[in-house]
Amino acid sequence: MSEIAVKIGIWVLVILVALVGLYLAYVVLLFFCLGIYAGGVYRLSGLRVRRRMRLAGRFLTCTKALERIEDQQGTLILESPTLGWRIARVWVDA
Repeated sequence: MSEIAVKIGIWVLVILVALVGLYLAYVVLLFFCLGIYAGGVYRLSGLRVRRRMRLAGRFLTCTKALERIEDQQGTLILESPTLGWRIARVWVDA
């Protein structure tokens, strides 16, 4: 093989590695942005639900909810709307 063919092969390899690296960086950035968006949407919807429940008089403070759980009154529901993003909601039906 000639020297020119080896240099072209090396440059092609360098360009391919750079393109794959950029693609992986894009995928990671997209995944991160999607996580931020989903977290924000769930947090805002949770705040809206809490506000509506508070206005309707159906919101329990943490201390009252703990008291009812200790007295074994009602039902405790744990909801995890997203998988792996550590977002959870707790509902107490008393």
